[in-house]
Amino acid sequence: AEDHANAHFLATLLQDIPGVVVDVKAVETNMVMFQLPRSSKTTDKLLADCREAGVLLNAVGDRVFRVVTHLDVNHEDMVAAGRIFGQVFSAAV
Repeated sequence: AEDHANAHFLATLLQDIPGVVVDVKAVETNMVMFQLPRSSKTTDKLLADCREAGVLLNAVGDRVFRVVTHLDVNHEDMVAAGRIFGQVFSAAV
């Protein structure tokens, strides 16, 4: 499904961001789990920064996050989300 392909693509974008830990091979559905273990920002601050930039995600632990893609989200949206994650997370390590 397209949402699964988008999730895998987003995971590949995330793995290129310094400090982000993601197992691309583990992405088999429309969910991407990743960590930012060495962040200088709290989990809540990272969530808020992403939300303010237009990307919603959930925390499932301390600096451990889950992103869920949907059928109404396209490839260009994944590119934009990857760019936002890059900006937010690069400023946090």
